[in-house]
Amino acid sequence: MSSSGGQRATHIVDVLSAEFGASMAIDPAAFRRRLRKMAASPFAFYRGSAALFYADQLGDFADDRFLDERTGRVWIHGDLHAENFGTYMNASGQLVFNVNVNVNDFDEAYVGPFTWDLRRLPASVALLGYGKALSDTAIGELVAGFARSYLTELRAIAAGGDDAIGSITLDNADGVLRRVLQQARLNTRVDLLAAQTTIDNAADLDWSDVNEPEELTGVLVDLGRAVARMHSVADDESSHDLVDYSTEEAIVAAVDGDEPGFVNHLVDFAHAYGVRARQDHQLFVDLFRNGRLPGI
Repeated sequence: MSSSGGQRATHIVDVLSAEFGASMAIDPAAFRRRLRKMAASPFAFYRGSAALFYADQLGDFADDRFLDERTGRVWIHGDLHAENFGTYMNASGQLVFNVNVNVNDFDEAYVGPFTWDLRRLPASVALLGYGKALSDTAIGELVAGFARSYLTELRAIAAGGDDAIGSITLDNADGVLRRVLQQARLNTRVDLLAAQTTIDNAADLDWSDVNEPEELTGVLVDLGRAVARMHSVADDESSHDLVDYSTEEAIVAAVDGDEPGFVNHLVDFAHAYGVRARQDHQLFVDLFRNGRLPGI
């Protein structure tokens, strides 16, 4: 292992130990099972090591472009990767497709730079695309489509207010997401007991069923719309005052002066961090199999 590889391996151990050390000490066997799942692929490692990603956003990959006192303080998902999208029943009893909203998927949410969500998702797309043997050009086009869709949706919300925030439903979905919603409707069992509604077997987006760039392009466009809506709902028109301004207006103002630069920024980051995550995965596997992760 090179000196730089050794330094990175030590960094991985330090970050994972700081994040998971207490849980490892409580139940080492359970954590070994989790780590074996992370060892399965670069994407699985990336999904399970959000702490390492965010350490890099403050370290090697720190970048404050498009950030100011407002766009640096947006309610973000905190772990926005490609497998955190699926269907659920909204308050009106309508089946919708969106960012997953159960407690396990929002346990990383906090107020921070909006670009961190927009970097984490495209990097996960780069890893998925690599696993499907897509070219760098194809992966870049997918990320660019996501970024442009995000901005288009955000501008529409900024112009129309919160009334313009819609949902992806069976009434307006097509392609892959329509199939996901149709499957969810088939799988869903609604029981009305004592005025309670129980939803079983909603459907997540299964990336193993989506492999060709033509289909993937439509999915990434829809994910851009979903993320824009997520970033728009928790601001000055919501029930709290932690973010007391219009996030959509702030982000549009920060980006509109250089949309091509913003799109290229996300494309370049997706490629660069995809490479980093693949290298980190190999380092992690070697650390784990050789007993170099403390407490495991």
